[in-house]
Amino acid sequence: MELPEHKDALHTEAGATVNYRVLPEPAAGSSSASAPVPHFLGRFRVVGEIARGGMGIIVRAYDPALDRELAIKLLSPEISPDSDPGRRFAQEARVVSQFHHPGVIPVFEAGTLADGRAYFAMPFVEGQTLSALLADRPNPAHDLARWLQVFLRVCETIAYVHEQGIVHRDLKPSNVMVGRFGEVMVMDWGVAAVTHQPRRTPVENRSGCWVFGTPAYMPPEQALGTSGPPDPRADVFGLGAILCEILTGQPPYPGIDVAGVTRLAADGNQAEMTRRLVRCGADPVLIQLARQCLSPGPSDRLGSAGEVAAAVAGCLSAADGQVRTAEHKALTATEQRDRRFAGLVTAILALVVSIAVGVSARELRARGKDRAVSPEVAPALTPSHGPAHQDAPESIPQP
Repeated sequence: MELPEHKDALHTEAGATVNYRVLPEPAAGSSSASAPVPHFLGRFRVVGEIARGGMGIIVRAYDPALDRELAIKLLSPEISPDSDPGRRFAQEARVVSQFHHPGVIPVFEAGTLADGRAYFAMPFVEGQTLSALLADRPNPAHDLARWLQVFLRVCETIAYVHEQGIVHRDLKPSNVMVGRFGEVMVMDWGVAAVTHQPRRTPVENRSGCWVFGTPAYMPPEQALGTSGPPDPRADVFGLGAILCEILTGQPPYPGIDVAGVTRLAADGNQAEMTRRLVRCGADPVLIQLARQCLSPGPSDRLGSAGEVAAAVAGCLSAADGQVRTAEHKALTATEQRDRRFAGLVTAILALVVSIAVGVSARELRARGKDRAVSPEVAPALTPSHGPAHQDAPESIPQP
């Protein structure tokens, strides 16, 4: 499949979120390309930069009113606030503020700079992205149950979001934060779309189509820019892409060239990904789940994130049951071994006691015979019972 050349690419890395138009003509320039990150955002004092993404800059800031640290997301100076990406960035705060779920970082406050760039403040969460945690594994099979539990939390969050009529459209491990205390939160809603709103054609070019998301994790319809109205099944593909990286260590379409990886995604070329999944050694049920979520055709995927969550929960429950069965068998075998050992020890002790009793009985019998044949001992002599040959005293005559 031939993919038209892309314009307005904000990143050249396939793992980064991109926003570009598939157009033959050049895009309008940005009016704020050289704008620096200010020292203050409203009442918040900027402490330092945390990260840069496809659409925004995340900084660490201090809130003097409530004496707390925050994370503030600010529209990138490379994007004009009046552009379609700029307006979508401003919409992100409004979308996230509607969510009430532990899997979504809430928005505390939103504002606009003098140059028109939007920003919004969120809690500062200490932790690491799922992408960083997966990269630190010695191998994809290491501690797999833990990562599947994290993945289940992501699925449950997206299931909630779909019920609110929102599609994320940029699901990937680097957009999942795992906090110090086990919190799992889905981040970066900059390209999210509302399913019940009519699709609006970008004002810059109403004859072109836009590509949103991250090429390495995109479904074909999203990579082509022809996905039509927001479809939750695009997020099902994104969930499958996260599961693929958990199981194999790589996204569905690995690579560093955004155009080449986007072409693979648009073609739905999954031969290399399928080989990795088949050879990863994971449970066949998990492999089949990943492949079904990653089906090039939306109608061949699971219908919702809730279905994915249910399937993952079933896999974890079955695995837990197998572990418990194995532990029970191991415990039973140990008990049987202990019983056999105890029986052997008892038998040995009984044998030892029996031998000891036999030896003692023989010794007693031998002593009895010795007493029967031994000579009688002469009675002891006393002054009143002298020997017969001693002279008797003379009798005194009676008067």
